[in-house]
Amino acid sequence: MSKDQCEITCKLRILQHAEETGHVAKTCRYFGVGRSSFYRRRDAYAECRRKYVREEVLDQAFANLLDQLHFNEVAALKASHADERREHEQAIHRSQVEYKRSEDRLHAMYLDKLDGRIDNAFHDRMSAQWRTEQTRPLREIERMVALRNHIWAMASAFWNWREMPAGCL
Repeated sequence: MSKDQCEITCKLRILQHAEETGHVAKTCRYFGVGRSSFYRRRDAYAECRRKYVREEVLDQAFANLLDQLHFNEVAALKASHADERREHEQAIHRSQVEYKRSEDRLHAMYLDKLDGRIDNAFHDRMSAQWRTEQTRPLREIERMVALRNHIWAMASAFWNWREMPAGCL
């Protein structure tokens, strides 16, 4: 028995003796231990006797709880895809509205030029600036449409993969 184990056994014997006799002062006198030391040891021992849960037990309990959860994967994926699709459609619509507003502004400015309300230099300068600004929503629309097509292709490939027989994989 190692020195540490001997010391632990001695401390446990003191605690057991006090529990058997029910008299702490006599136990401390008998073993030559101060009462403050005895109470500190007793509290530490009580702390150590608390039940701890091993990580493996926690993992197993968590896995059991997860097994109890049931949800329809296909429905969840379709709902997620529907949300993404709606967001993409809204983004495309916003860009189309912005493009149309810019187009209407250019048309109104052209009419003002024809009516003589603005001069040619102002028209040329502003139309060049607005046409440059107009390319941003147009590029955004193209990007979102390409992304939407890519998402559709990925979703289609996923659904086709899920429906394949097990031996084909």
